[in-house]
Amino acid sequence: MSGHDELIIELQECVDQLTRKLEQLLDERTRLQEQLAARKTRTVNVAKTSDEHLQEDWLSGL
Repeated sequence: MSGHDELIIELQECVDQLTRKLEQLLDERTRLQEQLAARKTRTVNVAKTSDEHLQEDWLSGL
């Protein structure tokens, strides 16, 4: 095997390693985006519930 072949193999190993790392980072980003979406949904639901309770309290005070 020539020096060029060894360099090509080494380069391919580096590319494979970077590809695996990129896939891990993309998976992590997806997981974090899903968590954020769930938190936003919970926040909206809490806000709606709080608003409904405030309206009930205000109406019961009339």
